[in-house]
Amino acid sequence: MKQTNMKKLNKIKDKEMHDFYSGVNEVELTDELINQLVKEKKWGDVKSLKEMAEMGGKWNIVRNSVVFPTEFF
Repeated sequence: MKQTNMKKLNKIKDKEMHDFYSGVNEVELTDELINQLVKEKKWGDVKSLKEMAEMGGKWNIVRNSVVFPTEFF
């Protein structure tokens, strides 16, 4: 792979990592969003999403997954 292509690839990875750790793609798990995620079959059940929301979890709109603040770990 050419050196310039590697630099572009690294920039993309750096941006993705920055976005992930900065929380730019995260939204609050509201009741409305939770119901929508279950309805769209992006998540299996309402109860577990509500529990994760209570623990500080948020929905990452790019990864389609629940993420937690680093303080959680």
